[in-house]
Amino acid sequence: YCYLRKDYRTFRFDRILDCIDKETGEVIIDIQEYLNRLYDESPKKLEDDLLDNYLYVMEILYYVAKVDGQFRKKQKDIIFSYIQQIIHTNDVGLGTIENLFKKIKMPSFKEYKYAWNTALYRGVIDLNKLKECCYDIVNTQQKVMPAEQEALDIIDEIINKKKNFNP
Repeated sequence: YCYLRKDYRTFRFDRILDCIDKETGEVIIDIQEYLNRLYDESPKKLEDDLLDNYLYVMEILYYVAKVDGQFRKKQKDIIFSYIQQIIHTNDVGLGTIENLFKKIKMPSFKEYKYAWNTALYRGVIDLNKLKECCYDIVNTQQKVMPAEQEALDIIDEIINKKKNFNP
């Protein structure tokens, strides 16, 4: 907060002369280290890490969940559970996942296929668990829509491609 302008402003930390943590009263000596620590402990850092490392997974899950034009709570819960498993933490909340989906756009079919190929070639994600999650998302409804079936068919095609590459 800028007391001179009486408004919130963006400051270059190397130009700040004095800094005090308003909540604790602590005088901050190394502002850069302090701000980095606050960021590292924030939900924003977790969101950024998820997008940096698992954007292709988020795109796959988002496409499968929303390809029929709807995005239901059951589907979000399945995605939430899956994301917690792949990042090995309970620190991420459902709100964080919902925020991430607001930040990424609905992938096109071509982008969805590309995301699956990224998953295949990176080799970081267990493709069968990702496949299972996608099927669970689709199975939240009684009827499989044609676009959903097309999405599921791509999964089998990609996983079969992997089997053919690994004799």
